Amino acid sequence: TSALNTARVFSPLINNLGSITFISSIAGIENIGAPTEYSIAKSSIITFSKILSQKLAPTVRVNTAVPGNIFFKNGTWDLKNSENPILVSEMLGKNVPLMRFGKPEEVADLVIFLSSERAAFITGACITIDGGQTKSF
Repeated sequence: TSALNTARVFSPLINNLGSITFISSIAGIENIGAPTEYSIAKSSIITFSKILSQKLAPTVRVNTAVPGNIFFKNGTWDLKNSENPILVSEMLGKNVPLMRFGKPEEVADLVIFLSSERAAFITGACITIDGGQTKSF
């Protein structure tokens, strides 16, 4: 409910032509083996964002960034890589065409763009940033 609560509190406070960007996951658009509850929660954020983009238009733009596997120190992938680097390397080679993890900075750059005036005509978008891992549109 964090996305819902955030939108309820902040959408009335956003100035004209403001923006909200939610963060979901590729687990919300495809079956990647994540826990069912997690996938459902992430799918719900995408749907909520799409609905909210129509309700708050034309004064507030609403979009969703959908990251794939992001590597950061002490994160899940860092721990998995420490335990079994061969398995992690095989997963990347098999599932991610760019054959690497994403960086937090790359997701941040997408969010900054979506929040900027350069994205003034983008609302209701669900933008995947996953190195090509997902197969659907």
